[in-house]
Amino acid sequence: MPYSSTTIHLDSALLQRLNAYCTQHAQTPEQTITQLLIAMLSGSNGRSFDAQICHELTLSDLDITQLDAVFSAVLEQGQLPKDLSPKADPMLKLKALGLTVGDKLTYAAAILFAKDDCPLLPQSVMHVSSFAGCDKSVLLKNLHVRGNLYTQLAVAMEFCRAALKTDETGFERNQYALPPAAVHELLLNALTYRDYADPAGSVCVNIFDDRLQVSNRGSWPLNWNAETFNEIHPSMPCNPLISAVLCRQGLISGLGRGIAWVNQHCRSAKLRPVELSCTHGWCNAVLHYPCRLRSASASVAEETTKQVASLIICLGHRTLSMKELMAELNLKGHDNFMRLYLRPALTCGCLEALYPQTPRHPKQCYRLTVKGISYYEFYLQHCR
Repeated sequence: MPYSSTTIHLDSALLQRLNAYCTQHAQTPEQTITQLLIAMLSGSNGRSFDAQICHELTLSDLDITQLDAVFSAVLEQGQLPKDLSPKADPMLKLKALGLTVGDKLTYAAAILFAKDDCPLLPQSVMHVSSFAGCDKSVLLKNLHVRGNLYTQLAVAMEFCRAALKTDETGFERNQYALPPAAVHELLLNALTYRDYADPAGSVCVNIFDDRLQVSNRGSWPLNWNAETFNEIHPSMPCNPLISAVLCRQGLISGLGRGIAWVNQHCRSAKLRPVELSCTHGWCNAVLHYPCRLRSASASVAEETTKQVASLIICLGHRTLSMKELMAELNLKGHDNFMRLYLRPALTCGCLEALYPQTPRHPKQCYRLTVKGISYYEFYLQHCR
């Protein structure tokens, strides 16, 4: 039978809500209505995506070791009946965690416990990248992390720890540019609340010289804005089964306090609160730290030595001769000073000569470059 065209009339309130939803998802009302019709025809029965049956998923597709670990953690939290055993059958464990519909496994089971090579959820991926500077012009490192939620979280957290580490110079006061607990919360938040129904969706983590940005495909609840997350608000998970497991495991509170907790860590570290936005179907969270922080520490760790670091700190914003520098550093040996301090500092680009074309100029002096000054200011702010 051929399809017939139908005109749908919406009242003003419903139309307003539809337009707001479309704006958040960067799509037209026609696309939104089409998606709703597809969901109805697919038999989702109003269930969230994670609560729908993944018909092709079997126990052989799951990482049973990860399932056992999570199940034991939930047991230890007292979130399951005491008569359940850690050695219970895997299917029984999944049922106890609420990840089945009858004898069928849900998408939540796949998202939480699928093996890394499971092909059923190609959108279960995280892109983690670091860049030199404050834009995407120079890519330093890039990872495409495939696997279940726990795999993505562990790999991304390890990447962020390495990229945000600032303790290579031996200054132990601030080991990381951002509090690791705040970074962990943002990563977990993105993985928990992202839109897994979008086959092109993902989580993107970008680390720049001045900020960390975590983005996930999805949208905020209707009529919510950035201020809502800083106020007392209910938790409205778009993936309730996934959220329930993480809550029972103790990884999230389930009380809508995640962003407030991140900001608490930021205040303790004297950093700006997290910046939140939702545009074109992407939810973004940005944490800022002092500009050039990572570049400064990386330059010392990768291109210089502790001797060069001490020269930079000694020189500061001044312009000094070689004799004055040696006196400031309390050094006597000219050859050692040239070999261990001056030449390496010039080579790595932290130091420049006042008369570069005439090395033996009688008025030759030295000063820090922009790169050297960035490290010096980093030291003053975080390591002194």
